[in-house]
Amino acid sequence: MRYIEFFKDVELYLDNDKAGKEATKWLLQNHEYCIDRSYFYKEYKDINEMYIARKREKGM
Repeated sequence: MRYIEFFKDVELYLDNDKAGKEATKWLLQNHEYCIDRSYFYKEYKDINEMYIARKREKGM
């Protein structure tokens, strides 16, 4: 992960399962520029599941 420091901000959209939470925790602890964005889809297992649910709500 040596390249992560080249970026000003790194937004994390990892899964809300155990592995995703552990990876998010590690990245936040080890890289100061990481920002956890999983709160956008906290009711879902991942961001893709949220998008699918929203498309269904809109009748698409």
